[in-house]
Amino acid sequence: MTRYTGLLILLLPVQVSFAQIDLNKIPAAGKNKEAFIPKGCTLLSSVEEDFNKDNLIDQAMVIEQNGQALLILFKQADNSYKVSLKTQQLFTNDDSEGYFRFETLGKRTKTLQVVFVDESIRNLGSKYYCYFRFQNNDWYLIGYTNELTKVTEPDMGVWGSDINLVTGAREDYKLIIDPNSDILEGPKKVTKRSKKKPKPLIALSAFKINSDEWKVTE
Repeated sequence: MTRYTGLLILLLPVQVSFAQIDLNKIPAAGKNKEAFIPKGCTLLSSVEEDFNKDNLIDQAMVIEQNGQALLILFKQADNSYKVSLKTQQLFTNDDSEGYFRFETLGKRTKTLQVVFVDESIRNLGSKYYCYFRFQNNDWYLIGYTNELTKVTEPDMGVWGSDINLVTGAREDYKLIIDPNSDILEGPKKVTKRSKKKPKPLIALSAFKINSDEWKVTE
């Protein structure tokens, strides 16, 4: 293989898709969160929160074995757990033009946060913080934050957009970062506010990170 042939291969679009975890091996109920992790799977990230507002602390987990799966467990009065949702579709990358990598789970009040890194954008660090809430007996995407980090001078900084899919409100902002700091963090300075008519919310079970269906454009 010549040097130029190797370069051509590197420039070709890469199609990425993960092998499936057998969700049938995950029980509907169990005594603790470990009971829901099939043999051979690794726990990548977890977070605790009272997602369904019953004053019991629930669990959300991402497990991996070749592929990845999200499990959301509701705690019961006897301290056991029942599965509220299990899905792999959230992590599927079958779009040859882009690739999203799961980073971590987080939370806001009664809300699950799932963080992805968009690795298809060159010269920019791009993250999506997707917020899911349990309502009407199901899980829905209720909003997201897209944060971009410019990595070249003289534009180094962090810009972002907070999108509320329930109200249609959008807030664009820039982080005010100390020029002497090595950490790209700081208070937000709002640069623009706008609002659009909200669309029907997307259920978590139907959510695809590599789809543009859930994104709000200018």
